[in-house]
Amino acid sequence: MDLVPHQLPSENALAQPGDVGLGRQPQPADLPPPPAEAITMTPPLHVALIAVACSPSQGSELGLGWKAVAALSEKHRLTVFVHANHKEEIEVHLQSPRAEKSMANVSFVYVAKRHEHHRNQAIARLMTWHYYRLWLDECVEEVSRAHASSPFDLVHHVTYSTWRMGSPFYQTGIPTVWGPVGGAGKVPWSAYGMLSKEAKVTETLRTVISKLYSLLPAFRKSLEKNTVVLASNEETKRFMEEHTDRSFPVVFPTYFESSEQGGEDCLPSGTGPLNCFYGGGIIGSKGIALSFAAIALARDRGVDVVFRIAGPGPEVAHLENTVNQLGIEDRVTFLPLLKGRDYQEVLEKSDVFLFPSFRENIGMTMVDSMLHNMAPIVLDTSAPGEIVTEECGWKIPVAENSVIVRKIADALIEADKDRALLRRKAEAAKHRILGSYSKEQYLLQVEAAYDRAKNPRQSFR
Repeated sequence: MDLVPHQLPSENALAQPGDVGLGRQPQPADLPPPPAEAITMTPPLHVALIAVACSPSQGSELGLGWKAVAALSEKHRLTVFVHANHKEEIEVHLQSPRAEKSMANVSFVYVAKRHEHHRNQAIARLMTWHYYRLWLDECVEEVSRAHASSPFDLVHHVTYSTWRMGSPFYQTGIPTVWGPVGGAGKVPWSAYGMLSKEAKVTETLRTVISKLYSLLPAFRKSLEKNTVVLASNEETKRFMEEHTDRSFPVVFPTYFESSEQGGEDCLPSGTGPLNCFYGGGIIGSKGIALSFAAIALARDRGVDVVFRIAGPGPEVAHLENTVNQLGIEDRVTFLPLLKGRDYQEVLEKSDVFLFPSFRENIGMTMVDSMLHNMAPIVLDTSAPGEIVTEECGWKIPVAENSVIVRKIADALIEADKDRALLRRKAEAAKHRILGSYSKEQYLLQVEAAYDRAKNPRQSFR
């Protein structure tokens, strides 16, 4: 074990919390979230924040963990338990001018030894879950040990934001908040025809393994014994409520700020080809093969449409073959993983984010595109189906592949023919994200969860 605490000096450190015993775990709080006007901000607490994935310089789950630290440290004193793999980048950030002022209220504890990921992506993913289980067990011990010397008011487990491994921190006897968690989505059998052989095996194994995990006592205990459990979307809420009598509030797992938006020059073009884009992992569940078929159909119906795809993944070879079979080599461009300004430039030159994904906890690249005035085309399922509205994009019902392809093509044709409509949707997309998923709203919802964790029997007016 590599256990290295880090504390930034603080000129206005938060007051020390009151004692919290290691006795009986508070009874779960099953009350629905209170209306915003009924919520009062929780007094500053000492929170053990569990974030195995947490990085100030990376995206996806790692960025989600860091955003939670940055926001919650504005209100509370945090001790963040993070994997030792992220020690170096966190330490460099904390010593840089970019470090957030609120980091003065944060100490980091780096748990577990560093390890290298296996070169084989499938094996690496399986080993990640194995290492995560071991990390959680070790982290429970470290939280309990730290609590004995500097008591925590509550434990908040934020990453990984998945239900599969559960959250064992109720074992500490400290009030707990688990989540928001997601991961209940899956690719329906009707869609398997678009997948490569490897992707079919991957998705089948994922479905089977998910079923097995849902039967484990650890999952049921996590749902029933953690004081407050938050779902990141309605899909996961429904799934978890199938396994217990409790109900779970839905809280979006992160937030976005105006500094993350694109400028006015990002608005869709009024003429020329319809520029579609997708950035992210190239895996079967993203529905990229359906996008290709829709591109071919829209082309055959007279639309000048092009599609750029940026990112790595196991489906690239299969998708390249699909492009050749459809005869759309002149319409599709495969790009490597893009970062920084290179990625921003592609967003600025694109009109539509083409994203018929079947399962997403958030869809971070989609949200990023919306912040850059791109109207998304998504399947009406999982998190994208909840985030995107008819005002800011196109929502395609999940159906047989041929029906999905036709409806995506219809959306592309409409976007191409009515550029004014496309522009309105693109502008609405940015306002949808900034208006519905702000830091203020995130903090308000998390504060409500903290209040319920500390007062599980308290009702709200």
